[in-house]
Amino acid sequence: MLKAALWYLEQMNFSIIPIKKNKRPFIKWTEYQTTKPTVKQVRQWWEKWPHANIGIVTGAVSGINVVDCDSETGKEAINEFLPDTLLTPISKTPKGWHYYFKYQPGLSNGVRIITDCDLRTDGGYVIAPPSKNGNGKGYDWDLKIKKNPLEVMPEMLYDILGQGGLTSELSSEHIKKDVSSSDIYVGSEGERRNNLQQKVTNRNISFSEPGRDDTLFHLANHLVKSGMPQTTIEKYLTFFGQNCNPPFPKKDLEIKIQSAFQRLKKRNFGLMDEIRKLISVTSGNISVTYAYQAVTSVTKNEKAAVRMAFKRLTDEGLLEKTGRKAGEYRIIDGECEPENWQDAKVSNVKVWLPFELDTMLDIPAGSVILFAGSQDAGKSAIMMNIAKENRHEWNAHYFSSELHSASFKNRMSKFEDVTVDMLSDIKFYPRGHGFQDVIKTGEKDLNIIDYLEVHDQFYKVAEYLDQIYRKLNGKGLAIVAIQKDPHKEYGRGGSFVEEKPVLSIALDRGGIATINKFKGEWYGSNPRGKQYNYKIVNGSKLKPARVGEHWHTPINIK
Repeated sequence: MLKAALWYLEQMNFSIIPIKKNKRPFIKWTEYQTTKPTVKQVRQWWEKWPHANIGIVTGAVSGINVVDCDSETGKEAINEFLPDTLLTPISKTPKGWHYYFKYQPGLSNGVRIITDCDLRTDGGYVIAPPSKNGNGKGYDWDLKIKKNPLEVMPEMLYDILGQGGLTSELSSEHIKKDVSSSDIYVGSEGERRNNLQQKVTNRNISFSEPGRDDTLFHLANHLVKSGMPQTTIEKYLTFFGQNCNPPFPKKDLEIKIQSAFQRLKKRNFGLMDEIRKLISVTSGNISVTYAYQAVTSVTKNEKAAVRMAFKRLTDEGLLEKTGRKAGEYRIIDGECEPENWQDAKVSNVKVWLPFELDTMLDIPAGSVILFAGSQDAGKSAIMMNIAKENRHEWNAHYFSSELHSASFKNRMSKFEDVTVDMLSDIKFYPRGHGFQDVIKTGEKDLNIIDYLEVHDQFYKVAEYLDQIYRKLNGKGLAIVAIQKDPHKEYGRGGSFVEEKPVLSIALDRGGIATINKFKGEWYGSNPRGKQYNYKIVNGSKLKPARVGEHWHTPINIK
């Protein structure tokens, strides 16, 4: 990040500021709206906040104006004003695109001046690649700023954006219509709106020089996007071209028609790429309707292009119809390469577990261990003992869906053999969902989840455990607690929750721990089905509740 920030400062002569994940600056940045920071200042900022995002201050200080498109609709709206030959730098943001232009005075920061498009100029800033937002989604260059010099904003786009302070009602949809419609411009600001109307009308629908070229170009684009046959489009444009002042050459009209069709073709190819990317990050089933929403396709032609993309991907063997409902497809995961299993490293870890489990079993690295406990069976006490006993050998991370910091401290203070200060190595996180997104995946990371809370759709517990297991990717451990009905053998989610955990323990009232599953190496007889009687003293200390052999095979009395 520091290297990129210095490049923007030194090579592009931009004013740079450090930005938090919530898009707010780390510093008071007013002075950097008129004066660039020094190299020393930038180094100090990123030494203090090494993961800070990069903010580029817009306006005269950096020599740029930036149009921020928040959606595909916004991108379509601004593209109405951009010729195909314009190659100004464009960055892809987590939600949309940033279009970088050479600075021109006379513009003001504004939102939704054009549909889903904001303007950033003097007194504003944008976040630049390779920054990432709070969800880990990154910024990248679509048209790289290193290879594409800043271009001047097209005059018509400048005129529209220049009126942003007057009205937010003027959008690309209005511009596409006959802007002489008086109902758009009413009220106390009528005079200013009428001035804007006249400016846009003169610029946008002029059939005389200058302006006829732009008018015919936009008209061709709209007719092509409407799905009109090419022969009909040629007739319309020929008529308009002949009635321009001076008349427009037929040969040039044909070029404009082909350009419009090429633009639509590029858009359809772009949709194909978007659908491929969408499939690459999706698993299971996918619907055409979901794809419409994901790529923000709204026009009739775009939806047809999405459907055609699904058909082509089905022909390629990447999708197949589920047969359950129209427009639903199963994503085919055909990647399955053999691995050199003979040289695979077998790695067990040393971890303290309650009920002397660690003396009986070998636990592989990257495992999920499951404790399914009924109410008042002591799930939290067991999880806290695991954190306490492993804090020296492991990086203990305790995620709790029930406790806040004060209640966690109160529970941990009940241990008689340690003080709270001695437990400072344990990191505590209030968290109730999406554990696969936050667990730590280093070789010495012990993730304790107390507990995986699901109120309905219990079948998803197995899915969440699978996500946690995949996130570990063979490193560290995850010890997960879930709820269990006291009258059931398994935790919520039934026997399906046993699929991914290497070890599954059921905890029942009265202090009975039962090994439901162990998939690994053990010492002595097979541990499955064995029970251990325990009790919890003072809300924290674990003790055996039977004298003699702790693990035993229960006797079934018929």
